[in-house]
Parts: sequence; structure tokens; C-alpha cells
Amino acid sequence: MNNHSFSIITFGCKVNQYESQTIHESLLRRGYNETPYFYSDIVIINSCTVTSQADAKFRKTIRKIHKESPASKIIVTGCFAVSARDINLLKSMPEIYKVIENKDKDTISSFIDSLFTV
Repeated sequence: MNNHSFSIITFGCKVNQYESQTIHESLLRRGYNETPYFYSDIVIINSCTVTSQADAKFRKTIRKIHKESPASKIIVTGCFAVSARDINLLKSMPEIYKVIENKDKDTISSFIDSLFTV
């Protein structure tokens, strides 16, 4: 067991919910502790971009998490991280530590491991 913590916030469809659960289980197997986002070292946000309202809610959530937990590293993935325009928008948000494209979602656990490897 390590001393690092995570939380996952999921927006959207059953596919996102399933993929977030897969990431969750992988991180638990690797010894990470699940905590509320305001106590987490890492906050993973699995995004949805069905409507402009969903996009706005997603960005508002990122800003809220950063404000309430500025030490947390926010990692964003999901449907919002698909198009080049959206990825560039996300990368321009200073609150976000890393954008992992939706197609690379299965690398999140390994990426997190690399953050804490000495």
C-alpha cells in the first residue's frame, strides 16, 4: 500500500462510468487510496461533451476542484479530450495538470505510477 490518494469524477454515459470503474479498480490494485477529491493527490475527471451545457459544467467543476484543493493534480480524459480543439482548450486551462486523450484512457494508472516513482 502506498500513501497516495485519488478520486474520480465521471460525467456522462454508461461507457464513461464503466471506464471510470476500470481505472478505479486498477488504482486500488496498485495500492492507491480512494479519498474525497479535496483530500486527493490526484483527481481524475472523465469528461462528457454531449451538449454545450455539459461542457460548461465540466469546466466549472475543474475550476471548483482546483480552488478547493489546489495541491491536487487534475487529470482530464474522456469525450472532451478527443478533438484537437477541445484538447488545446483543456491544455490552456492552468488548473489542469495533464490531459490524457480518450483513446489513451487505459494508460492513466501507469501515468499516475510515474508521478510517484522516485
